[in-house]
Amino acid sequence: VSVDASRAIKQAMVDGTQLMEVEFPALLGYKTQFDDFSNLEMLDANRDFALELIPQLGVEGRPWVCLLDGDEVKLAKEAYPGAAYQRSAML
Repeated sequence: VSVDASRAIKQAMVDGTQLMEVEFPALLGYKTQFDDFSNLEMLDANRDFALELIPQLGVEGRPWVCLLDGDEVKLAKEAYPGAAYQRSAML
């Protein structure tokens, strides 16, 4: 999924798109529509997908990743103590 998303984002950038929202089924490949999963599992999957996707884009500068809410920002900072997430903030 991340390879397909990366390819589509790169093409949109070539076409001149500067701002975009990328949505994806976060638990695709891990859970089916009939499985039960927690909100925390979904938030973790969203964050992990974004972290996997960003390096594939090869963009210059610092791309922005917008997380759902303050709780997701907090979870990201706890899970990934590196500089990128530590600069994150609620807007």
